[in-house]
Amino acid sequence: MLACFAASQSADNPLSGLQIGEQPAPVAEDGWTVVTVRTAGLNHHDLWSLKGWVCPPTGYR
Repeated sequence: MLACFAASQSADNPLSGLQIGEQPAPVAEDGWTVVTVRTAGLNHHDLWSLKGWVCPPTGYR
């Protein structure tokens, strides 16, 4: 499936870490469901994460 995902972090240019590409389709665990996302946005917490301020660079994906 086509997805936008965080591939890396950059304190100087946080949006450079976003990539659009193919990702495996999600599989719902028992008791969960998969939804179709039609729109999405970024908030300040997302930008801080992409800058590396909130999440460590290792294991980010």
